[in-house]
Amino acid sequence: MTAAAFVSTASVITAQSLESGMTMQHTLEAAGLKRSYNLHVPAALPGDKPAALVLVFHGSGDTGSGMEAFSKFSKLSDREKFIVAYPDAIGKNWNDGREVTCISSQLNKVDDVAFAAAMIKDVSATQRVDAKRIFAAGFSNGGIFVHLLAARLGKQLAAVAAVSGGIAEPLAPKFNPVAPVSIFIMHGTKDPFVPYLGGAVDYCNNGRIISTADAVACWLKANGAEGKPDTGELPDRVAADNCQVKWSRWISKKSGAELLLYMIDGAGHTWASGSQYLPVPVIGEVCREFNATESIWSFFEKHPRP
Repeated sequence: MTAAAFVSTASVITAQSLESGMTMQHTLEAAGLKRSYNLHVPAALPGDKPAALVLVFHGSGDTGSGMEAFSKFSKLSDREKFIVAYPDAIGKNWNDGREVTCISSQLNKVDDVAFAAAMIKDVSATQRVDAKRIFAAGFSNGGIFVHLLAARLGKQLAAVAAVSGGIAEPLAPKFNPVAPVSIFIMHGTKDPFVPYLGGAVDYCNNGRIISTADAVACWLKANGAEGKPDTGELPDRVAADNCQVKWSRWISKKSGAELLLYMIDGAGHTWASGSQYLPVPVIGEVCREFNATESIWSFFEKHPRP
């Protein structure tokens, strides 16, 4: 990872209320580039202990503000009292390891890992952040990037969650995380853009990912997890969504790191219990059997760094 020199500049309030805390825009310099992120700090954080920090990475073509509205992590953070940062990608795309020449951040090798490290340092300079409870989650392009981020920044991140995002194909042969990391993988089997079985992303010319099964195998090897997983299914509470969630869980006896896989049978390129942001024929079904945001936070709560 490139060293990340950074300089904070003035913040601008983008949303505020006494009950719900506030979201503020911040800028900093990382790896020679001016970068921005939105930071949501709940009202009345407990003064007797540091707060967890969750970094939430948007999908291709989106922004940090868009991801805040899409994921609704800020609403949950107000209730659970953790801090959330929503970073903005250069050109609205993360350098996630696919090495795609038509995406400027990847063509120009933008160091988004350095940006994430600088952002953690920047937030920690003004907020009381618990260094043992720093987490990252991402959707789509952000989910692909989270795999790369966890591999490179695993000594700072306690756990991560990748939604509709696999490991980039060029990264897989050299996948060698710096430390074990607990990871929650959620992926729909009918995702038309980031295929569950691996292959081309967004039709053609946008690079490739390995299959979800191969991504799981990469992390199990990295975390030192062996043997068969515990398995089960979530109750099928909403028949109309045409989805069924099958889960598998591995826990490494060596490192204690957990890998939790939600294979969302029938779901598309969507965020569970989120919006049907495009028609079903375009992106597939939204699973309503669980809430992705709340499930991710529940997973994170169980996995602070030792």
